Amino acid sequence: MGHWFPFKPRSRPRGEWVYACYVENREERSDGNWFEVLYFRDVGRSRFGKLEFVGPALHSNSEFRNLATKIDSDRAYRESLLSDDPELPKLWRKR
Repeated sequence: MGHWFPFKPRSRPRGEWVYACYVENREERSDGNWFEVLYFRDVGRSRFGKLEFVGPALHSNSEFRNLATKIDSDRAYRESLLSDDPELPKLWRKR
């Protein structure tokens, strides 16, 4: 079972978007790769997005914060990552 970590973008005390990353290490997976996802949602829980990574390298907390900062400040980039995946609202329900 992976690990969920909430975090905030750089230089933003409170905003419209909420962020978290989810990480499964290579020992937890049959393919031997790291699995990382940056999840985000609006505070009203009506829009959800994600950015997934699968591979041999682990992203640092600062890299996830930099990505969240870009998502927060770049509307076109954020819009490209929004998803209609019905699992996303369920995933955020308890968080």
